[in-house]
Amino acid sequence: MGSDVKLVGYDDQSLARDWGITTVRQPIELMGEKAVDMMLERLEKPGKEVENLCLKPEMVERESA
Repeated sequence: MGSDVKLVGYDDQSLARDWGITTVRQPIELMGEKAVDMMLERLEKPGKEVENLCLKPEMVERESA
């Protein structure tokens, strides 16, 4: 019983680490840095084409999945 359920969290918060929950970790610091860089660039060059950026998350496997 219970073996049919897998639990995956998001953002790798401390609760997930403490309880052994598998989670998806996003590069939060890098996301913030890139957002600021892109905003400043848009302020300097208002006519610049909108840039899309995709950052790769990381799966952190623990006991829950």
